[in-house]
Amino acid sequence: AAPQGDKKPIEIVSSNSEMNADGSYSFDFESADGTKVSESGNQKQVGPKPEDIGTVSKGSYSFTTPDGVVLTVNWVADENGFQ
Repeated sequence: AAPQGDKKPIEIVSSNSEMNADGSYSFDFESADGTKVSESGNQKQVGPKPEDIGTVSKGSYSFTTPDGVVLTVNWVADENGFQ
């Protein structure tokens, strides 16, 4: 790939985060170029044993392609894997 040259950092125009005592959390941010990211998660019993507790998460991100199309990806990560 050809060198991209010097690129200026893209400003974060909004950002929020929350972490709770029960292990749940959420965060999101948006940058000046319209990129958006959000994620949330919580603790969940994922197996038969009491110690089989894991974090399940879900989120999304979106960005605008060079030709102006907004692409969004939604995802989930839980006891069934990353989807």
